[in-house]
Amino acid sequence: MRFRSIKLSSASLLISWVLFMNYSWGQCPIIQAILVDACGTEQLNEFVIINSGGGFNTSSLQLSFDQNNNIIGPENNDINMNLNNLAGPPCSLQPGNPTLISGCSNVISVGPGTNIPPNSMVVLQTSANAAVAYDFSSICGTGNCIYVIQNTCTRSAGGFTNAGAGMRETILALSDGSCTLSFSYNLASLTGGNGAYFIPPGTYGNGGCTAPPVSGGTPPPNINPIANVVQCGSYTLPPITGVNLTGGEAYY
Repeated sequence: MRFRSIKLSSASLLISWVLFMNYSWGQCPIIQAILVDACGTEQLNEFVIINSGGGFNTSSLQLSFDQNNNIIGPENNDINMNLNNLAGPPCSLQPGNPTLISGCSNVISVGPGTNIPPNSMVVLQTSANAAVAYDFSSICGTGNCIYVIQNTCTRSAGGFTNAGAGMRETILALSDGSCTLSFSYNLASLTGGNGAYFIPPGTYGNGGCTAPPVSGGTPPPNINPIANVVQCGSYTLPPITGVNLTGGEAYY
């Protein structure tokens, strides 16, 4: 009879487990909040908080500003799409400025070509040369990662109107056509001055230069390591244990 020695390492098992965790979220990314009335220079310091849904590649991310905000010049065009743009190309995306997400140690700057995991928080800085730091400590305190990405265009007009009357629409989409979602806010419902935010579908408030009160993504799993094993014959894998587990963890 021939016996084969099998050596299992915790690293190989855990990597396989992480890659095949069974999560279930909505597939389309959604806008969680818009900082409509920015602190500092208005057009440079607005931002959008996005939940990644089932995950996406940042090269496919598109955002259309309301047509009333596609004005003056092409620096105020949409990001990676063309809905009522002025003459000239759309704007695109570049790595965001993580120093403007204050109160957090788990901020990751990303640019085009980055795969964003499911149910993650993405902060889209809607203009280049953003300069005001916002307090995100109430959101990232659970250890969730926050990804930050930025418009390549330096806007000369605000992307989100904060005075007057009427509705303003923002469209979030993926370039493969799988997702196109519209989010509209009522100008008359905005609260106060700098710091006014909109949380779809109908929540308005003002927290000053702090992030709107939305929930962060799911905390990453923290898996307890297992000892390396050298075993002849059959071997029963131990249970997978740790924190922030979903209950669907398994070996593959």
